[in-house]
Amino acid sequence: MRIRGMNEETGKTDAQVKKAMQSVKDLTGVSVFSDEAKNQYKSTYDLLKQIAEIYPKLSDAKQAHLLEDLAGNFSLYVQKCA
Repeated sequence: MRIRGMNEETGKTDAQVKKAMQSVKDLTGVSVFSDEAKNQYKSTYDLLKQIAEIYPKLSDAKQAHLLEDLAGNFSLYVQKCA
């Protein structure tokens, strides 16, 4: 998943990925982290399960934006087909 992206050279999360993580939270109210210190990511299963409850209530534009934030442009088409 794109939201777990990390710069392999520095070991830090890229600014673009941080922006995507915040966008996911803004759109769905779901955090990608399982702890308040933001050190531990939720499992992909748990994250998508929580988002699945909210997803049908989002507009088409917000759904597209969310999928792009989660998976990037290429994976967007794969996830929409699945």
